[in-house]
Formats: sequence, C-alpha cells, structure tokens
Amino acid sequence: MPFDAPYEYKGKAQGGWLTISLGTGVSPSFFTKHTFPRIRVDFDEAMDWASGRLAGNFILPTTLQTGQTYSVRAKLETDDGKQETDTDWGVITIEAVAPPPVEYALTGEESPAVGWISGLGDYDSGKTATITARLDSWAVGSYEFDHWGGDASGTSETTTVTMNRDKHVIAYFKTVAPPVVEYALTGEGSPAVGWISGLGDYDSGKTATIRARLDSWAVGSYEFDRWGGDASGTSATTTVYMNRDKHVIAYFKTIAPPPPTKVSFTVKGDGFPFLTSKWILYHYDRDGNIWQDNIHHNPGDIITVSNVQSAGKLSCYCYSSVTDEWSKQFYSKEFAAENGEGYKYDIASGIVYYR
Repeated sequence: MPFDAPYEYKGKAQGGWLTISLGTGVSPSFFTKHTFPRIRVDFDEAMDWASGRLAGNFILPTTLQTGQTYSVRAKLETDDGKQETDTDWGVITIEAVAPPPVEYALTGEESPAVGWISGLGDYDSGKTATITARLDSWAVGSYEFDHWGGDASGTSETTTVTMNRDKHVIAYFKTVAPPVVEYALTGEGSPAVGWISGLGDYDSGKTATIRARLDSWAVGSYEFDRWGGDASGTSATTTVYMNRDKHVIAYFKTIAPPPPTKVSFTVKGDGFPFLTSKWILYHYDRDGNIWQDNIHHNPGDIITVSNVQSAGKLSCYCYSSVTDEWSKQFYSKEFAAENGEGYKYDIASGIVYYR
C-alpha cells in the first residue's frame, strides 16, 4: 500500500522515526490492529518553515478485513524513541483489489521449417490459447501437417493449450507422397501369329515381365525370333522398366521345313513276270499322298523318290510286251523313308529292303 505524508518543518537538523499504525478508535481510545515497521526520517535545518514529503509503501497484512474502515496513526519520534514529536491521524478503508494478472509466454517452432504457427504470444494465467499449424505457400502440395509436440498434442491442425505456465509447442510436418503415375505397356506381334502376355498399366518405376506366345494354329510353323520397340533380346520372356508409356513388338519367324526325303530304290524283276516287262512305281505315304515318277524302269534301275515326308508303300505296275497291257503288281510292305538312304524294291515279292 503506498502512502504520502506532506509536512512543514522549521528548526535545527535532526532525525527520528516514523511509525504508522492501523486500528480502531482515536486517541485516547485507539486500539491498534497492526503496526508497520518504522521508517527512518531526517530533517535538515530550516530557519523558516520548509515543506517536505514522506512517502513509501506498506504491505497490508491478511489480518485486516476487506471493507473495514481503520484509523491511521502516523507518529513521529526522536532518535532515541523517548519523545513523540508529532502525531497525525487519518482514515483508511480496506478494499479487495484483484491482483495484477500473471502472463505466460506461448512460443513455438516448426519441424521441418516449412510453415508457421498462428496463436502464439503472451496469455493471462488460466487462459486457453488456440493455435493452428500453417504451411508456407511454397510448401503447399509438398508437405502437410502431421502432429503436435512439446506442450501440445494431437493430429489436428488446430488445437488448444491451457496457459498455467510458459509453454512451447512444436508443429511437425511431413512430406506429401507424390501421386501414383501409371504408364501403359502395349504391344503387337509381327507377323500377327501370336500375342504377348504381361501387357497393361503399371505404376511408375515398376518392372513388367512380358512373354511372347504363339497362337495355337501357328505352333510348328512359326517361332519367336526377337523383341523390338521398347524391348530387346531374343528370349521369349523379358522385362520392361516402366518410366513412361511403352510399346513392344514380338517378332516371329517361320520355321524352315525339313529338307525333302530322298529314297533310292532298285527295281528287281528278273524273270518275273515277263523278261521284257517295263515298270512304273508309285509311292503312297501314310497321309494318302501319291508320288509317281512316270518313268519306265528296266530291272536293275535305281529309283530316287523325293519329298517323301513319311513312311509309306510302293506299288508296281508292269507292262507286258506280249499282251501289250499294264497290270498292277505288288504293294510293298510298309517301310520308313529315311533321308538319303538307298532301298531296293523286289517287284516279285513286293519287299523293299536296304541296298
């Protein structure tokens, strides 16, 4: 409690003590409730009346009642405390005054430093601060709020903090995963005798495994040759790294037919059925195809049969110079045509055998 006591003084220089007391009643019926610690005072010599002022502060005790009016006694005494030189009286009423509010500081930081926090500052004790984590404009789209730390918690961008002390909050941000980009992998067969498995859409950075396959009707006539476009290699199965739209080509090639089968036969017909006979040979393979050389052979001729693709039989027609007729003779027994091997055909018995 501040006090201010103006005075006028005249006389020699001297010192003393000022004692202020609160109580009820006045002299001579003053009942002291509380006496404050005395204050040292000094007066300079003054030949005439000189004005002055005594001022200071006292702390009111809790024993005083709010709303009560008290008498104030200000007593001035000599240094030795044996002589009261002056006493003044006053009145004071005790009123309840709210103490000045206590302020606490709310500070913050961002991790990483890609934004800021609104709502930071000084708050009266007991107040609730509302704070919001915000991104810098350049970081929008690359970062997003993750969670609070320090003296705040939660995953919402906006939260509250009760200010009962100095507090520090941390707004944690995280990078935003880039959107998934898909690329198309297309393909074709050249010539169009097959297809490619593994085509379709793939996430960026993925590896596609593809394989060239023949249509069923082309098996045996075509085979895989090589890759083209955005694939390479000669293996029917390969991989393609998808970092853009890509197109692959599976090249096929025809399978070369096996070389024609040539089988040599020796016509043997000595003495049967006619010495003067001429012979024509026909070849029937297992698929029913007929080969005829259309040459009249004498006994002992060697006959070469070309393009024989499978085992088969030979038949013999003979011409008689006596009857001037052609007649069918024997069928051979079934034999396997081997490329380049020589055979003999016995017209009389219809047997084909190795030479």
